[in-house]
Amino acid sequence: MYPSIGFSYSRQRGGMLLLAIFVLVVLVPLGGVMFYLASTQQTTTSREVLSTRAWFAAVSGSEWAMTQLFPLKTNENPTPEQVCAADPVVISFSSGSGFDSGSGLLGCSASVSCQTITEGDATQHYIESRGTCSGETTVTRIYETWARDLDE
Repeated sequence: MYPSIGFSYSRQRGGMLLLAIFVLVVLVPLGGVMFYLASTQQTTTSREVLSTRAWFAAVSGSEWAMTQLFPLKTNENPTPEQVCAADPVVISFSSGSGFDSGSGLLGCSASVSCQTITEGDATQHYIESRGTCSGETTVTRIYETWARDLDE
């Protein structure tokens, strides 16, 4: 009824070996997959942040171009045609550039170009701003704006 006091452990060989094989075959690859997913998520989040920063840099470049096209009334206002005739302007959002943005757009830039289109009595200005931010990768966003002269 009761097990004998001389119970032999020699009949229990191999149980830990099966457990070790299970851990190696199932849990180690599962841990590798989890590590891969975590690193992929980190890369995706980093690209999303850079993409958002590049978009804000492009929007800022477009807004800067609008202030150049339609400045507040001063004595030496350039005409929109003079502003749009210039080569593309590159705005660097770095410390000391006059466009200090703190850490929000640090490492970003905007390349702004403008084109004046006249059809009949209507004059329109096409502004294209390319915001670029660099980090682990380089991300570029393009923001297009159309503006029309109100003097007509």
